Amino acid sequence: MKTQIGVGAAVLSALAAEGKDFDRAELNAMLDKLAASPEPKVRRGPAAMCYKVAMPRPAESAYKCPKCGAVTKYFSNHFEDTLAFYRDGAVQLKGMGLDISLDESSLCHVCTPGKPKPVTGYCKTGEGKRDKVRIIGCRDGGYTTQVIERENAIGWIKKESLSNDVVVVDHAYPLSRVGPGICPIIVDLGRGEKVKLLPRAPDDPEDMVRIDASLYYLGTWRFLRKEELTDIDYGDGSLASDERIDNLHWIICGNRVKAQRADVGILKTFLSGELVYRYGHGMEMPMQKQLPRLRELLGEPKK
Repeated sequence: MKTQIGVGAAVLSALAAEGKDFDRAELNAMLDKLAASPEPKVRRGPAAMCYKVAMPRPAESAYKCPKCGAVTKYFSNHFEDTLAFYRDGAVQLKGMGLDISLDESSLCHVCTPGKPKPVTGYCKTGEGKRDKVRIIGCRDGGYTTQVIERENAIGWIKKESLSNDVVVVDHAYPLSRVGPGICPIIVDLGRGEKVKLLPRAPDDPEDMVRIDASLYYLGTWRFLRKEELTDIDYGDGSLASDERIDNLHWIICGNRVKAQRADVGILKTFLSGELVYRYGHGMEMPMQKQLPRLRELLGEPKK
C-alpha cells in the first residue's frame, strides 16, 4: 500500500508559485480566440500498438479524508493510480496558473455515505455451471472480476520478508506447501504489498508464517454486467465501492464540475495555447472540438 497518493503539498506550492495566474477575463478571451481560430490539420488514426498491458494486481488502500480525517478502506486494482492521476493533474494545472482544486468528498464514507463494495459473487458459464468470482473493481456499470480457482488456500512466507503484514523486501515468494521435496512458489510479491496472516499450525517451520493465499489463485479476468452476478457477498461491509473514484469533481474558478480523465490533457493544451489536442496512441484532434467541454469546465455557458 502506498503511503502517499499523488504529489505532495510542497510540490504543489512550488509549482503554483512558478505559474501564470489566469483571471476570468483572460480565460474568456482565450476561449473566444480559440472559437474564432481556423481548425488546424491533424493526423487521423492511432499509431500502431503491438503490446498488451497486464492488469495490475488489486491492493488495499486506506484513504484518509483531507476534510474530516475519516479513513475509508478500498480494495482495487485502479483506485490509487486513478486518484494519483487526478491529484497530479490538479497540481500541474495549478502550476500553469489555473485556479483549480480536486474535490475528493465522494471518496469518504462519512462525507458521502453509500453502499459497501461487493466482494464475491457467482456467474454462469457457457456449460451451464457457475463460477465463483472475486470482484476486483466496480466501474462503468459493471464489475471487473477474476474467477476463484482455489478458495481458502494457504501459503507460507519467510518471516523476514514481512513487517506488520507488509512485504519489506523487493521480492517475496509465498510457497504452496512446506516440508521435504519441491515446494512450489505461488506468486512473486513486491515491496509494500500486504498479506493476510493466518494462525500458526504446530508443524509450521519456525522461520515461516502462514498466510491466506486465496487471492493468488485467481484465474480468468472477466468484465461482468451487474445483472450477470448472483449471490453477491459484501463481506463484513468494511470496503467502499471504488465506483466512488468516478465521482470526483474539479473546482475551477469556483465552478464545480464532474472530473473526467481527458480533462487534464484538454486543459493543459488550452492553457499552453496549442490548437491540437493529442491523446491516446498518436491520436490528434483540433482544440475547437473541445470548446463545449472547456466552457463547461471553466464555467462558461455552452455555445
